[in-house]
This record gives sequence, structure tokens and C-alpha cells, in this order.
Amino acid sequence: MVMLLVFICVAMAIFGALAQLLEHGLDLEMGNEDYASIPAACWWVIISMTTVGYGDMYPITMPGRVLGGLCVVSGIVLLALPITFIYHSFVQCYHELKFRSARCTRSLSAEFLN
Repeated sequence: MVMLLVFICVAMAIFGALAQLLEHGLDLEMGNEDYASIPAACWWVIISMTTVGYGDMYPITMPGRVLGGLCVVSGIVLLALPITFIYHSFVQCYHELKFRSARCTRSLSAEFLN
């Protein structure tokens, strides 16, 4: 889980900086004002990577739209694919805990019957 969080933070930093550069750019007067700062662009990255997409911010330039597509695809890869492995590990741990609990209950029952 920690590695998943690290990967998301790294992707957020990279995509946020690129989105701010591509959308707002170095021209401070002509640019998408939604991406005025890197933290604002990071908000867009989080919303795009989780595929929530509120619609409050969106890229208007063609390079920004391509970056948005890459951001969504990387979000699916970073978030959706590891969830299956995390779920599988959880199920294994749950079954092992359930087996140990049943074994402990049986041994306690046997002690009370004797």
C-alpha cells in the first residue's frame, strides 16, 4: 500500500508539473487560468487519475489533452491493476485467520468437554 501511495505521488508531481507547463505555460497573460499553479494542476491530476472527472478543470490545448489521456491511462494502470493483488492478499490473510480461529475454538471446546 505504501508503494502504491509513492507511485501515485510521483505520478502526481510529474503530471502536475507537465500540465501546468502545457496549459498555463510561461506566458502569464495568455493561458488556462485553471492551471495557474502546480498544486492546482495536481488537483486535476488526482481527479483525472481516479477517473472521477468533476469537469471543473480540463485542458484546452492539444498537448494538454494528450497529457490528460496519458494521465487517465496511467491512473488506471497505477490504481486499478494493483487493487486485484491487494484484494487477493487480503482474502488469503482472512482465510488463514478464519482457519486459526476455528482451530483455536475447537481446542478450547475439547478442553471444556474433558
